Amino acid sequence: MTAPASRRWVSLTVVAETFELDVTWLEEVALVGLLGEVDRSGEVPAIEVRMLDRVARIHGLHTYQGVDLAGIALWLEVHGG
Repeated sequence: MTAPASRRWVSLTVVAETFELDVTWLEEVALVGLLGEVDRSGEVPAIEVRMLDRVARIHGLHTYQGVDLAGIALWLEVHGG
């Protein structure tokens, strides 16, 4: 998928560095669809900037609450993301 020019994108590498996350884990989160549309047109996949709050929420649920990705997906569905 090529990133639409009207949206702002940030690479998963930059997101991982910003939140001090493992980029492999972040790629897995994106792969299961928890980060919305992923632009794979460049060397590194990218997500929309508007998903950064969601990254923080997912990270908190996973790291501090011990919720796995399937549980996080359910939580996001119930609580509206």
